[in-house]
Amino acid sequence: AFAVVPPSDDHAIVDAPGLTAAAFGGEHIGLGFADGALELRDAQSGGVVARVPVGGAVTAVAFSALGFWVVASGSALLLVSK
Repeated sequence: AFAVVPPSDDHAIVDAPGLTAAAFGGEHIGLGFADGALELRDAQSGGVVARVPVGGAVTAVAFSALGFWVVASGSALLLVSK
């Protein structure tokens, strides 16, 4: 689980079973999962925006200033654009 805490006092706890990595990127949070998926969630609500299969368990997620996600899975580095 992770907490989404917007600038106001309201916040939400979002269940994310199998979560292995997370990173903030602009308006989204990138979540990596053991089942081999990158999930993009809205940073304000925690709602799922997209779910992208990456082929293997995700070990790291980062957001590039160039506007794409970098995902480590096994021995591969994948670039995922929004």
